[in-house]
Amino acid sequence: MKKENLLGIDIGSSNTKVMICNKNCEIIANESEESGIYTSRPDWAECDPNEWWDRVKRLIKVCIDKTQISSSSIAGIGISSLGATTVAVDEYGEPVYNAIMWADRRAKKEVENLKQYENKVLKISGNIPSLINSASHIIWMKKNNLDLYNRMYKFMEPSGFIGCKLTGRFTMDWTFASGICMGFDYKNLDFNEELIKLLGLDIEKYPDLHRNTDSIGEVTKKAAEETGLEEGTPVFISGHDVIAAAIGAGAIYPGQGYFSVGSAANLLIMTDKDIVTPHMLSIIHIVGPEVRVLDGVQGSVGFSLRWFRDNLGNLEKSFSEILGSFNCYELLTAEAEKARPGAGGVIYLPFIFGKYHPDFMKDTSSVFFGINYSSTKGQIIRSIMEGTIYNMYENLNTALDLGVEIKEIITNGGPTRCDLWCQIMSDITNRKVLTLNSPEGSLFGNIILAGVGSKIFESFDYAVERFVKRGKVFEPDGNNHKIYEKLFKIYKDVSKALGPSFINLEKLRNRFNMI
Repeated sequence: MKKENLLGIDIGSSNTKVMICNKNCEIIANESEESGIYTSRPDWAECDPNEWWDRVKRLIKVCIDKTQISSSSIAGIGISSLGATTVAVDEYGEPVYNAIMWADRRAKKEVENLKQYENKVLKISGNIPSLINSASHIIWMKKNNLDLYNRMYKFMEPSGFIGCKLTGRFTMDWTFASGICMGFDYKNLDFNEELIKLLGLDIEKYPDLHRNTDSIGEVTKKAAEETGLEEGTPVFISGHDVIAAAIGAGAIYPGQGYFSVGSAANLLIMTDKDIVTPHMLSIIHIVGPEVRVLDGVQGSVGFSLRWFRDNLGNLEKSFSEILGSFNCYELLTAEAEKARPGAGGVIYLPFIFGKYHPDFMKDTSSVFFGINYSSTKGQIIRSIMEGTIYNMYENLNTALDLGVEIKEIITNGGPTRCDLWCQIMSDITNRKVLTLNSPEGSLFGNIILAGVGSKIFESFDYAVERFVKRGKVFEPDGNNHKIYEKLFKIYKDVSKALGPSFINLEKLRNRFNMI
């Protein structure tokens, strides 16, 4: 049978997704299931890798059954996932511990101890030690549970774990290795044994490296029986979901900016310059090392509004369930639209899971600042949207200060389906914001990678030009930008001033196990 279909898998912070497209990148199946996060202790955030695999198996079968295609028609599989989420496995590829998420902050002491090596780590790896380094989780494991560390054969990211389940190979792609592994030499494109020893780890625990466009292997007989896929189907790893999303958005050229928005978010700046900075991640692009990505990470964008929905939006949730024609977020947005730019002076600090870039703050909480008696529900909801973009604007300014020019920003993801949020983004950054009519994010990027890797598409350029479609365009309002510039300064002042109080509060939470 002719191989002309492509399958994408994405393991996200909130959802596991599977999509099948034909050779014209038209979606013929798209399924998802919500994921679980476990927070058994303050500062801890974990996922069960076996739950990911169970969902992937189930969703692949559903997609194949719904389309009634033959699995032999699938030319290639592309996989991406949330990053800095460490999966420790034994020699059979079975997890020996829950996956430690990017939102987990248990390794604070270990990261603090690594600061003495910060300059050397930055010079070799292109990034500094932080809580969003997978190596930080492994260092914590070795210091606090040596038996677990010894039982671990390899550690991988979630995309590598799913790839292992499909092919039996233990791998890590260049995007993850360069961005969050901390043992990677970004110039020599290999793990650096001297650096790994400096971290107190063993290079034998590290997986095999591979270029993103190279297949890591083929679907095994066992995986084929479990998923319904054909044995021998090649598997490609996009790695970091936000870089996969950049592919899906057409952000593959130096000078482009891309804001990938979901539960968390990343502002990605494409460059052909050799720029490393302690204030943003520096990552090899999926297209190859000739394009690097400066990445400003935000821990809670969609998560922030989801928190509001789940804890303070009960009325909207009830209405959406009764009416059926509106989802809860549409009702929350309708409330926010009643508020004027600036949200009546209410400023939200979006630090539910910490502040990562441009300045890392190891102990934080989210804050509503400026609430008074006249503050409305709509202003509070709007302040959530504005606060998340203030953090994005911080990262944009960091990139601009490094000499990178960005005239427009491409964006997609759940929150960008909201016109109000997109207009706020344009007004705060004072830049044109472009949305997309193409399939969404990481899954689409995985489809394109699988197509290029399996030779269905001749190149990334070809696929982007043919299949990535632009949507709405949002132009900045100069008057609104002036208001936001003044509020942005207060946002930064409040963030800085609360630093000591954040630390004291976290100590208290840990002391009394306040969950």
